[in-house]
Amino acid sequence: MKKKNLQKISRRDFLRLLGIASLSISASRCAPLLEEEASPPEVKPQEDVETAQTESPSADEIEAEYDALVIGAGIAGLTAAYHLRGHHIRVLERADRVGGRTLSGTHEGYTYAKGTEYLGEPEGTLAKIIADLGVQMVEIPSPMDAHFHNGEFYWGGDGIALSYIQEIGLREYNRFMKTMQGAYAEYDDLPETDFDSELARLDDITAREWFNSIGVPEALQSAYNVTAKGLFGATLDEISALSAIPEIAFDFEDAEAIEDVEEDLENTPNQKGEHSESYSCVTGITEITDAIAEELGERIALGAQVTQITRAGEQYIVTYEDEDGLHTLAAGVVILAIPAEIALRIAASVLSAEQKKIMGQIAYAAYLTVALFSDEPIFDKAFDLAAPEGYFFTDVYDATWIQRHYEDEGDAGIITVYIAPQSYKDRSLLDLSEDEILNRVYESLERIFPNAREKVSGYDIQRFPYAYPVFTPGAYQRIARLHEITSGSLLLAGDYMIYPTFEAAAESGALAAEKAADELG
Repeated sequence: MKKKNLQKISRRDFLRLLGIASLSISASRCAPLLEEEASPPEVKPQEDVETAQTESPSADEIEAEYDALVIGAGIAGLTAAYHLRGHHIRVLERADRVGGRTLSGTHEGYTYAKGTEYLGEPEGTLAKIIADLGVQMVEIPSPMDAHFHNGEFYWGGDGIALSYIQEIGLREYNRFMKTMQGAYAEYDDLPETDFDSELARLDDITAREWFNSIGVPEALQSAYNVTAKGLFGATLDEISALSAIPEIAFDFEDAEAIEDVEEDLENTPNQKGEHSESYSCVTGITEITDAIAEELGERIALGAQVTQITRAGEQYIVTYEDEDGLHTLAAGVVILAIPAEIALRIAASVLSAEQKKIMGQIAYAAYLTVALFSDEPIFDKAFDLAAPEGYFFTDVYDATWIQRHYEDEGDAGIITVYIAPQSYKDRSLLDLSEDEILNRVYESLERIFPNAREKVSGYDIQRFPYAYPVFTPGAYQRIARLHEITSGSLLLAGDYMIYPTFEAAAESGALAAEKAADELG
Protein backbone atom coordinates (compact mmCIF):
# COMPACT_ATOMS: atom_id res chain seq x y z
CA MET A 1 0.00 0.00 0.00
CA LYS A 2 1.31 3.37 -0.95
CA LYS A 3 2.25 5.61 1.98
CA LYS A 4 1.59 9.23 1.10
CA ASN A 5 3.89 12.01 2.18
CA LEU A 6 1.21 14.07 3.87
CA GLN A 7 1.83 17.03 6.12
CA LYS A 8 1.58 16.22 9.83
CA ILE A 9 -0.86 18.09 12.03
CA SER A 10 -0.68 18.57 15.79
CA ARG A 11 -1.73 15.63 17.97
CA ARG A 12 -4.48 17.70 19.60
CA ASP A 13 -5.93 18.77 16.23
CA PHE A 14 -5.51 15.24 14.89
CA LEU A 15 -7.51 13.68 17.74
CA ARG A 16 -10.14 16.37 17.51
CA LEU A 17 -10.58 15.90 13.77
CA LEU A 18 -10.82 12.14 14.09
CA GLY A 19 -13.27 12.40 16.95
CA ILE A 20 -11.26 9.88 18.96
CA ALA A 21 -11.37 11.95 22.12
CA SER A 22 -15.16 11.74 22.14
CA LEU A 23 -15.43 8.02 21.46
CA SER A 24 -16.31 5.75 24.36
CA ILE A 25 -13.77 3.05 23.59
CA SER A 26 -12.09 1.05 26.31
CA ALA A 27 -8.32 0.86 25.92
CA SER A 28 -8.47 -2.84 26.74
CA ARG A 29 -10.22 -3.45 23.43
CA CYS A 30 -6.95 -2.88 21.61
CA ALA A 31 -5.89 -6.39 22.68
CA PRO A 32 -6.44 -9.12 20.06
CA LEU A 33 -10.12 -10.08 19.97
CA LEU A 34 -9.82 -13.82 20.45
CA GLU A 35 -12.23 -14.44 23.32
CA GLU A 36 -15.50 -16.13 22.47
CA GLU A 37 -17.54 -13.13 23.58
CA ALA A 38 -15.56 -10.83 21.27
CA SER A 39 -16.25 -12.78 18.10
CA PRO A 40 -18.11 -10.72 15.47
CA PRO A 41 -21.44 -11.90 14.03
CA GLU A 42 -19.87 -13.37 10.89
CA VAL A 43 -17.88 -16.06 12.75
CA LYS A 44 -18.56 -19.45 11.20
CA PRO A 45 -19.01 -22.35 13.63
CA GLN A 46 -16.11 -24.73 13.22
CA GLU A 47 -18.45 -27.61 12.39
CA ASP A 48 -19.51 -25.69 9.27
CA VAL A 49 -15.96 -25.80 7.93
CA GLU A 50 -15.20 -28.86 5.82
CA THR A 51 -12.37 -30.64 7.61
CA ALA A 52 -9.63 -32.38 5.64
CA GLN A 53 -8.94 -36.05 6.17
CA THR A 54 -5.97 -36.62 8.46
CA GLU A 55 -4.82 -40.00 7.18
CA SER A 56 -1.53 -39.42 5.32
CA PRO A 57 -0.58 -41.30 2.14
CA SER A 58 2.14 -43.89 2.47
CA ALA A 59 5.73 -43.09 1.52
CA ASP A 60 5.56 -45.04 -1.74
CA GLU A 61 2.63 -42.87 -2.90
CA ILE A 62 4.74 -39.67 -2.82
CA GLU A 63 5.63 -38.76 -6.41
CA ALA A 64 8.10 -35.95 -5.72
CA GLU A 65 9.64 -33.94 -2.90
CA TYR A 66 10.15 -30.17 -2.90
CA ASP A 67 11.70 -27.57 -0.67
CA ALA A 68 8.45 -25.60 -0.77
CA LEU A 69 4.97 -25.92 -2.22
CA VAL A 70 2.90 -22.80 -2.90
CA ILE A 71 -0.85 -23.35 -3.01
CA GLY A 72 -2.50 -20.76 -5.24
CA ALA A 73 -1.22 -18.72 -8.19
CA GLY A 74 -2.87 -15.38 -7.52
CA ILE A 75 -0.54 -12.43 -7.05
CA ALA A 76 0.27 -13.52 -3.46
CA GLY A 77 1.29 -17.02 -4.49
CA LEU A 78 3.12 -15.83 -7.60
CA THR A 79 5.08 -13.29 -5.56
CA ALA A 80 6.01 -15.90 -2.95
CA ALA A 81 7.15 -18.33 -5.64
CA TYR A 82 9.07 -15.62 -7.48
CA HIS A 83 11.09 -14.89 -4.34
CA LEU A 84 11.71 -18.61 -3.75
CA ARG A 85 12.56 -19.58 -7.31
CA GLY A 86 16.16 -20.33 -6.32
CA HIS A 87 14.81 -23.28 -4.33
CA HIS A 88 13.16 -26.46 -5.56
CA ILE A 89 9.51 -25.33 -5.56
CA ARG A 90 6.15 -26.11 -7.11
CA VAL A 91 3.04 -23.91 -7.40
CA LEU A 92 -0.34 -25.69 -7.47
CA GLU A 93 -3.22 -23.71 -8.96
CA ARG A 94 -6.69 -25.19 -9.36
CA ALA A 95 -7.71 -22.86 -12.23
CA ASP A 96 -6.46 -23.20 -15.80
CA ARG A 97 -4.74 -19.82 -15.59
CA VAL A 98 -2.73 -17.75 -13.12
CA GLY A 99 -3.77 -14.45 -11.55
CA GLY A 100 -6.65 -15.31 -9.22
CA ARG A 101 -9.00 -12.33 -9.31
CA THR A 102 -6.73 -10.63 -11.85
CA LEU A 103 -8.00 -11.79 -15.22
CA SER A 104 -8.92 -10.34 -18.58
CA GLY A 105 -10.64 -11.09 -21.87
CA THR A 106 -10.23 -9.89 -25.44
CA HIS A 107 -12.67 -8.38 -27.91
CA GLU A 108 -12.11 -6.64 -31.27
CA GLY A 109 -8.42 -6.01 -30.59
CA TYR A 110 -8.97 -4.75 -27.04
CA THR A 111 -8.05 -6.48 -23.80
CA TYR A 112 -10.56 -5.76 -21.06
CA ALA A 113 -10.19 -6.36 -17.33
CA LYS A 114 -12.67 -8.69 -15.68
CA GLY A 115 -11.14 -8.31 -12.22
CA THR A 116 -8.32 -6.05 -11.00
CA GLU A 117 -8.53 -2.74 -12.89
CA TYR A 118 -5.64 -0.56 -11.72
CA LEU A 119 -3.02 0.16 -9.02
CA GLY A 120 -1.55 3.09 -7.21
CA GLU A 121 2.00 3.89 -8.27
CA PRO A 122 3.86 0.60 -7.65
CA GLU A 123 6.45 0.62 -4.91
CA GLY A 124 8.23 -1.86 -2.64
CA THR A 125 7.96 -5.55 -3.54
CA LEU A 126 5.67 -5.06 -6.51
CA ALA A 127 7.75 -2.25 -8.02
CA LYS A 128 10.90 -4.38 -7.86
CA ILE A 129 9.23 -7.34 -9.58
CA ILE A 130 7.83 -5.07 -12.28
CA ALA A 131 11.27 -3.57 -12.89
CA ASP A 132 13.03 -6.95 -12.82
CA LEU A 133 10.68 -8.39 -15.42
CA GLY A 134 10.56 -5.30 -17.61
CA VAL A 135 6.79 -4.86 -17.36
CA GLN A 136 5.79 -1.45 -18.71
CA MET A 137 3.40 0.48 -16.49
CA VAL A 138 1.44 3.47 -17.77
CA GLU A 139 -0.44 6.21 -15.94
CA ILE A 140 -4.18 6.13 -16.53
CA PRO A 141 -5.12 9.16 -18.64
CA SER A 142 -7.32 11.85 -17.15
CA PRO A 143 -10.08 12.25 -16.39
CA MET A 144 -9.73 8.95 -14.59
CA ASP A 145 -12.80 9.43 -12.41
CA ALA A 146 -16.26 10.76 -13.03
CA HIS A 147 -19.45 10.80 -10.94
CA PHE A 148 -23.09 10.65 -12.01
CA HIS A 149 -25.06 12.59 -9.43
CA ASN A 150 -28.53 14.12 -9.50
CA GLY A 151 -28.78 13.46 -13.22
CA GLU A 152 -25.52 15.23 -14.10
CA PHE A 153 -21.96 14.16 -14.88
CA TYR A 154 -19.02 15.49 -12.88
CA TRP A 155 -15.57 15.02 -14.39
CA GLY A 156 -12.19 14.48 -12.78
CA GLY A 157 -11.02 15.73 -9.41
CA ASP A 158 -12.42 19.21 -10.00
CA GLY A 159 -15.86 18.03 -10.98
CA ILE A 160 -16.16 15.51 -8.16
CA ALA A 161 -15.08 18.11 -5.59
CA LEU A 162 -17.66 20.49 -7.05
CA SER A 163 -20.43 17.90 -6.73
CA TYR A 164 -19.60 17.43 -3.05
CA ILE A 165 -19.31 21.16 -2.34
CA GLN A 166 -22.70 21.79 -3.93
CA GLU A 167 -24.15 19.33 -1.42
CA ILE A 168 -22.27 20.08 1.80
CA GLY A 169 -20.56 23.45 1.35
CA LEU A 170 -16.93 24.43 0.94
CA ARG A 171 -16.06 24.54 4.65
CA GLU A 172 -17.29 21.00 5.31
CA TYR A 173 -15.52 19.67 2.23
CA ASN A 174 -12.17 21.17 3.26
CA ARG A 175 -12.64 19.87 6.80
CA PHE A 176 -13.30 16.33 5.56
CA MET A 177 -10.25 16.49 3.28
CA LYS A 178 -8.01 17.59 6.15
CA THR A 179 -9.36 14.84 8.41
CA MET A 180 -8.66 12.08 5.87
CA GLN A 181 -5.18 13.40 5.10
CA GLY A 182 -4.31 13.61 8.79
CA ALA A 183 -5.59 10.11 9.45
CA TYR A 184 -3.59 8.57 6.63
CA ALA A 185 -0.43 10.36 7.72
CA GLU A 186 -0.68 8.28 10.91
CA TYR A 187 -1.75 5.03 9.24
CA ASP A 188 0.37 1.90 8.85
CA ASP A 189 -0.64 -1.31 7.12
CA LEU A 190 -0.55 -4.68 8.77
CA PRO A 191 1.61 -6.17 10.15
CA GLU A 192 3.25 -2.82 11.10
CA THR A 193 0.07 -1.33 12.58
CA ASP A 194 0.81 0.30 15.93
CA PHE A 195 -1.93 -0.74 18.34
CA ASP A 196 -0.66 1.65 20.99
CA SER A 197 -1.59 4.59 18.76
CA GLU A 198 -4.79 6.58 19.09
CA LEU A 199 -5.59 5.87 15.46
CA ALA A 200 -5.70 2.12 16.10
CA ARG A 201 -8.83 2.63 18.17
CA LEU A 202 -10.67 3.18 14.90
CA ASP A 203 -10.37 -0.57 14.30
CA ASP A 204 -12.94 -1.08 17.07
CA ILE A 205 -15.78 0.79 15.39
CA THR A 206 -17.41 0.86 11.99
CA ALA A 207 -16.69 3.52 9.41
CA ARG A 208 -20.29 4.71 9.83
CA GLU A 209 -19.85 5.15 13.57
CA TRP A 210 -16.67 7.10 12.98
CA PHE A 211 -18.28 9.30 10.33
CA ASN A 212 -21.19 10.03 12.65
CA SER A 213 -18.86 10.86 15.55
CA ILE A 214 -16.98 13.47 13.51
CA GLY A 215 -20.05 14.93 11.84
CA VAL A 216 -19.51 13.83 8.24
CA PRO A 217 -22.50 15.12 6.23
CA GLU A 218 -25.01 12.58 4.97
CA ALA A 219 -24.28 13.37 1.31
CA LEU A 220 -20.64 12.32 1.78
CA GLN A 221 -21.64 9.27 3.78
CA SER A 222 -23.96 8.17 0.97
CA ALA A 223 -21.23 8.61 -1.66
CA TYR A 224 -18.62 6.76 0.38
CA ASN A 225 -21.05 3.99 1.20
CA VAL A 226 -21.15 3.23 -2.53
CA THR A 227 -17.36 3.54 -2.61
CA ALA A 228 -17.08 1.05 0.26
CA LYS A 229 -19.25 -1.46 -1.56
CA GLY A 230 -17.21 -1.04 -4.73
CA LEU A 231 -13.83 -1.36 -2.96
CA PHE A 232 -14.63 -3.87 -0.22
CA GLY A 233 -17.96 -5.50 -1.09
CA ALA A 234 -19.30 -4.17 2.22
CA THR A 235 -20.95 -1.05 3.57
CA LEU A 236 -19.78 1.69 5.94
CA ASP A 237 -21.85 -0.08 8.60
CA GLU A 238 -19.78 -3.25 8.18
CA ILE A 239 -16.15 -2.28 7.72
CA SER A 240 -13.69 -1.15 10.36
CA ALA A 241 -13.19 2.62 10.35
CA LEU A 242 -9.45 1.97 10.22
CA SER A 243 -9.78 0.01 6.99
CA ALA A 244 -11.61 2.88 5.26
CA ILE A 245 -8.78 5.37 5.72
CA PRO A 246 -6.30 4.35 2.95
CA GLU A 247 -8.81 4.26 0.12
CA ILE A 248 -10.68 7.43 1.09
CA ALA A 249 -7.44 9.33 1.67
CA PHE A 250 -6.27 8.36 -1.82
CA ASP A 251 -8.93 10.71 -3.19
CA PHE A 252 -7.18 13.61 -1.49
CA GLU A 253 -3.53 12.81 -2.06
CA ASP A 254 -1.55 16.05 -2.45
CA ALA A 255 -4.81 18.03 -2.48
CA GLU A 256 -4.88 21.51 -1.00
CA ALA A 257 -7.77 23.34 0.57
CA ILE A 258 -10.05 24.98 -1.99
CA GLU A 259 -10.40 28.72 -1.49
CA ASP A 260 -12.55 29.89 -4.39
CA VAL A 261 -14.90 27.41 -6.07
CA GLU A 262 -15.36 29.41 -9.28
CA GLU A 263 -11.65 30.04 -9.76
CA ASP A 264 -10.27 26.71 -8.51
CA LEU A 265 -12.75 24.19 -9.99
CA GLU A 266 -13.86 23.43 -13.52
CA ASN A 267 -16.30 20.66 -14.37
CA THR A 268 -15.23 19.50 -17.83
CA PRO A 269 -14.12 16.14 -19.24
CA ASN A 270 -11.16 17.92 -20.84
CA GLN A 271 -8.74 17.66 -17.89
CA LYS A 272 -5.58 16.57 -19.67
CA GLY A 273 -3.31 18.35 -17.21
CA GLU A 274 -4.59 16.36 -14.22
CA HIS A 275 -2.48 13.37 -13.17
CA SER A 276 -4.47 10.37 -12.06
CA GLU A 277 -1.58 8.87 -10.06
CA SER A 278 -3.11 5.49 -10.88
CA TYR A 279 -1.46 2.91 -13.09
CA SER A 280 -2.04 -0.15 -15.19
CA CYS A 281 -0.44 -1.79 -18.22
CA VAL A 282 -1.60 -1.04 -21.75
CA THR A 283 -3.42 -4.38 -21.89
CA GLY A 284 -4.20 -4.61 -18.19
CA ILE A 285 -2.77 -5.82 -14.88
CA THR A 286 -2.62 -9.39 -16.19
CA GLU A 287 0.62 -8.32 -17.88
CA ILE A 288 2.18 -8.43 -14.41
CA THR A 289 0.83 -11.83 -13.37
CA ASP A 290 1.57 -13.31 -16.80
CA ALA A 291 5.17 -12.03 -16.67
CA ILE A 292 5.74 -13.63 -13.26
CA ALA A 293 4.21 -16.88 -14.49
CA GLU A 294 6.49 -16.85 -17.53
CA GLU A 295 9.51 -16.41 -15.26
CA LEU A 296 8.39 -19.32 -13.08
CA GLY A 297 7.70 -21.51 -16.12
CA GLU A 298 7.14 -25.20 -15.41
CA ARG A 299 7.25 -24.65 -11.66
CA ILE A 300 3.52 -23.85 -11.98
CA ALA A 301 0.98 -26.66 -12.30
CA LEU A 302 -2.40 -25.43 -13.56
CA GLY A 303 -5.63 -27.36 -13.11
CA ALA A 304 -4.22 -28.81 -9.89
CA GLN A 305 -6.95 -28.90 -7.22
CA VAL A 306 -5.43 -29.44 -3.78
CA THR A 307 -7.70 -31.65 -1.69
CA GLN A 308 -5.70 -32.33 1.46
CA ILE A 309 -2.63 -31.23 3.38
CA THR A 310 -1.32 -33.35 6.25
CA ARG A 311 1.89 -33.64 8.24
CA ALA A 312 4.27 -36.60 8.38
CA GLY A 313 7.28 -35.96 10.58
CA GLU A 314 9.17 -32.93 9.26
CA GLN A 315 7.33 -32.88 5.94
CA TYR A 316 3.94 -31.78 4.68
CA ILE A 317 2.07 -34.17 2.43
CA VAL A 318 -0.03 -32.43 -0.22
CA THR A 319 -2.58 -34.31 -2.29
CA TYR A 320 -4.03 -32.75 -5.41
CA GLU A 321 -6.17 -33.82 -8.33
CA ASP A 322 -5.83 -32.94 -12.01
CA GLU A 323 -7.07 -34.41 -15.27
CA ASP A 324 -4.70 -37.36 -14.82
CA GLY A 325 -6.00 -38.28 -11.37
CA LEU A 326 -4.69 -37.97 -7.81
CA HIS A 327 -1.11 -36.98 -7.00
CA THR A 328 0.86 -36.74 -3.78
CA LEU A 329 3.81 -34.43 -3.13
CA ALA A 330 5.95 -33.75 -0.08
CA ALA A 331 7.65 -30.53 1.02
CA GLY A 332 9.40 -29.06 4.02
CA VAL A 333 7.51 -25.76 3.65
CA VAL A 334 3.97 -24.99 2.48
CA ILE A 335 2.61 -21.50 1.69
CA LEU A 336 -1.18 -21.23 1.60
CA ALA A 337 -1.83 -18.33 -0.79
CA ILE A 338 -5.55 -18.90 -1.09
CA PRO A 339 -8.67 -17.44 0.59
CA ALA A 340 -8.80 -18.24 4.29
CA GLU A 341 -12.02 -20.19 3.93
CA ILE A 342 -10.47 -22.55 1.37
CA ALA A 343 -7.31 -22.91 3.44
CA LEU A 344 -9.46 -24.07 6.35
CA ARG A 345 -11.03 -26.77 4.21
CA ILE A 346 -7.85 -28.33 2.90
CA ALA A 347 -5.42 -27.75 5.77
CA ALA A 348 -7.53 -28.04 8.92
CA SER A 349 -5.37 -30.87 10.30
CA VAL A 350 -2.13 -28.83 10.13
CA LEU A 351 -3.37 -25.42 11.24
CA SER A 352 -3.37 -24.61 14.94
CA ALA A 353 -6.62 -24.14 16.84
CA GLU A 354 -5.93 -20.43 17.20
CA GLN A 355 -5.17 -20.03 13.51
CA LYS A 356 -8.41 -21.77 12.61
CA LYS A 357 -10.36 -19.60 15.02
CA ILE A 358 -9.05 -16.36 13.54
CA MET A 359 -9.29 -17.53 9.93
CA GLY A 360 -12.86 -18.66 10.57
CA GLN A 361 -13.75 -15.05 11.37
CA ILE A 362 -12.63 -13.78 7.96
CA ALA A 363 -15.70 -13.30 5.78
CA TYR A 364 -15.57 -12.80 2.01
CA ALA A 365 -17.82 -10.68 -0.17
CA ALA A 366 -19.13 -11.99 -3.47
CA TYR A 367 -18.87 -9.84 -6.59
CA LEU A 368 -19.81 -9.77 -10.27
CA THR A 369 -18.36 -8.01 -13.28
CA VAL A 370 -20.19 -7.71 -16.58
CA ALA A 371 -18.43 -6.62 -19.75
CA LEU A 372 -20.78 -5.25 -22.42
CA PHE A 373 -19.63 -5.08 -26.05
CA SER A 374 -20.96 -2.60 -28.59
CA ASP A 375 -20.11 -1.42 -32.09
CA GLU A 376 -19.92 2.15 -30.83
CA PRO A 377 -18.99 3.33 -27.33
CA ILE A 378 -21.70 3.59 -24.68
CA PHE A 379 -19.37 5.55 -22.38
CA ASP A 380 -15.95 6.91 -23.34
CA LYS A 381 -15.47 10.20 -21.49
CA ALA A 382 -13.58 8.88 -18.42
CA PHE A 383 -12.00 5.68 -17.16
CA ASP A 384 -14.31 5.08 -14.18
CA LEU A 385 -17.84 6.43 -13.73
CA ALA A 386 -19.16 6.05 -10.16
CA ALA A 387 -22.88 5.46 -9.82
CA PRO A 388 -24.93 6.89 -6.95
CA GLU A 389 -26.68 4.90 -4.22
CA GLY A 390 -29.60 2.80 -5.43
CA TYR A 391 -28.08 1.46 -8.65
CA PHE A 392 -27.43 -2.25 -9.29
CA PHE A 393 -23.74 -1.55 -9.92
CA THR A 394 -21.21 0.74 -8.26
CA ASP A 395 -19.01 1.61 -11.25
CA VAL A 396 -18.96 1.69 -15.04
CA TYR A 397 -15.48 1.40 -16.59
CA ASP A 398 -14.54 2.28 -20.14
CA ALA A 399 -12.54 -0.91 -20.68
CA THR A 400 -10.90 0.53 -23.82
CA TRP A 401 -9.76 3.76 -22.12
CA ILE A 402 -6.08 2.97 -21.55
CA GLN A 403 -5.41 0.95 -24.69
CA ARG A 404 -7.20 3.44 -26.93
CA HIS A 405 -5.12 6.28 -25.46
CA TYR A 406 -1.76 4.54 -25.83
CA GLU A 407 -2.33 2.43 -28.95
CA ASP A 408 -5.25 4.14 -30.73
CA GLU A 409 -7.06 0.87 -31.41
CA GLY A 410 -10.39 0.48 -33.23
CA ASP A 411 -13.84 1.94 -32.69
CA ALA A 412 -15.45 -0.90 -30.73
CA GLY A 413 -16.93 -0.10 -27.34
CA ILE A 414 -16.48 -2.13 -24.16
CA ILE A 415 -17.76 -1.09 -20.77
CA THR A 416 -17.41 -3.20 -17.63
CA VAL A 417 -19.85 -2.76 -14.79
CA TYR A 418 -18.84 -3.80 -11.28
CA ILE A 419 -21.62 -5.23 -9.12
CA ALA A 420 -21.23 -5.43 -5.35
CA PRO A 421 -23.69 -6.92 -2.86
CA GLN A 422 -25.81 -4.69 -0.64
CA SER A 423 -24.08 -6.36 2.30
CA TYR A 424 -21.12 -8.73 2.41
CA LYS A 425 -23.42 -11.22 4.17
CA ASP A 426 -25.62 -11.38 1.06
CA ARG A 427 -24.26 -13.91 -1.44
CA SER A 428 -27.37 -14.04 -3.61
CA LEU A 429 -25.53 -12.38 -6.51
CA LEU A 430 -23.86 -15.72 -7.19
CA ASP A 431 -27.25 -17.39 -7.70
CA LEU A 432 -28.67 -14.92 -10.24
CA SER A 433 -29.13 -16.21 -13.76
CA GLU A 434 -27.42 -14.42 -16.65
CA ASP A 435 -30.77 -13.00 -17.79
CA GLU A 436 -31.51 -11.65 -14.31
CA ILE A 437 -28.07 -10.04 -14.10
CA LEU A 438 -28.33 -8.45 -17.54
CA ASN A 439 -31.85 -7.14 -17.01
CA ARG A 440 -30.86 -5.48 -13.73
CA VAL A 441 -27.71 -4.04 -15.32
CA TYR A 442 -29.69 -2.58 -18.23
CA GLU A 443 -32.33 -1.15 -15.89
CA SER A 444 -29.70 0.87 -14.00
CA LEU A 445 -27.53 1.59 -17.04
CA GLU A 446 -30.36 3.20 -18.97
CA ARG A 447 -30.96 5.63 -16.08
CA ILE A 448 -27.58 7.06 -17.08
CA PHE A 449 -27.33 6.17 -20.79
CA PRO A 450 -30.80 5.93 -22.39
CA ASN A 451 -31.19 3.14 -24.95
CA ALA A 452 -27.87 1.55 -23.91
CA ARG A 453 -29.42 -1.92 -24.18
CA GLU A 454 -30.00 -1.46 -27.91
CA LYS A 455 -26.28 -0.86 -28.50
CA VAL A 456 -25.06 -4.03 -26.76
CA SER A 457 -23.94 -6.79 -29.10
CA GLY A 458 -22.48 -9.23 -26.54
CA TYR A 459 -21.44 -9.69 -22.94
CA ASP A 460 -19.09 -11.50 -20.58
CA ILE A 461 -20.14 -12.20 -16.97
CA GLN A 462 -17.59 -13.09 -14.30
CA ARG A 463 -18.55 -14.28 -10.80
CA PHE A 464 -16.20 -13.98 -7.80
CA PRO A 465 -17.21 -16.02 -4.73
CA TYR A 466 -14.16 -14.73 -2.81
CA ALA A 467 -13.82 -11.21 -4.16
CA TYR A 468 -12.78 -9.40 -0.98
CA PRO A 469 -11.87 -10.33 2.58
CA VAL A 470 -14.02 -7.99 4.64
CA PHE A 471 -12.18 -6.03 7.34
CA THR A 472 -14.92 -5.90 9.96
CA PRO A 473 -14.28 -4.13 13.31
CA GLY A 474 -11.38 -5.74 15.14
CA ALA A 475 -9.93 -7.18 11.93
CA TYR A 476 -6.55 -5.47 12.27
CA GLN A 477 -6.13 -6.82 15.79
CA ARG A 478 -7.13 -10.35 14.82
CA ILE A 479 -4.88 -10.42 11.78
CA ALA A 480 -1.96 -8.92 13.70
CA ARG A 481 -2.28 -11.89 16.03
CA LEU A 482 -2.43 -14.24 13.04
CA HIS A 483 0.88 -12.80 11.83
CA GLU A 484 2.34 -13.31 15.29
CA ILE A 485 1.44 -17.00 15.51
CA THR A 486 2.20 -17.88 11.87
CA SER A 487 5.83 -18.80 11.31
CA GLY A 488 8.00 -21.83 10.68
CA SER A 489 7.13 -24.17 7.82
CA LEU A 490 3.38 -23.58 7.33
CA LEU A 491 2.79 -20.01 6.14
CA LEU A 492 -0.15 -17.86 5.06
CA ALA A 493 -0.33 -15.28 2.27
CA GLY A 494 -3.07 -13.28 0.61
CA ASP A 495 -4.76 -9.90 0.77
CA TYR A 496 -6.59 -10.88 3.96
CA MET A 497 -3.20 -10.83 5.74
CA ILE A 498 -2.55 -7.10 5.05
CA TYR A 499 -5.30 -5.28 3.14
CA PRO A 500 -7.75 -6.20 0.37
CA THR A 501 -5.73 -4.89 -2.61
CA PHE A 502 -3.50 -6.36 -5.30
CA GLU A 503 -0.45 -4.54 -3.93
CA ALA A 504 -1.04 -5.77 -0.38
CA ALA A 505 -1.47 -9.35 -1.60
CA ALA A 506 1.89 -9.12 -3.35
CA GLU A 507 3.48 -7.82 -0.17
CA SER A 508 1.99 -10.68 1.83
CA GLY A 509 3.51 -13.16 -0.62
CA ALA A 510 6.92 -11.55 -0.16
CA LEU A 511 6.59 -11.71 3.64
CA ALA A 512 5.68 -15.41 3.47
CA ALA A 513 8.61 -16.08 1.14
CA GLU A 514 10.98 -14.33 3.54
CA LYS A 515 9.83 -16.56 6.40
CA ALA A 516 10.08 -19.62 4.15
CA ALA A 517 13.63 -18.75 3.11
CA ASP A 518 14.62 -18.45 6.77
CA GLU A 519 13.15 -21.88 7.42
CA LEU A 520 14.89 -23.44 4.41
CA GLY A 521 18.24 -21.84 5.28
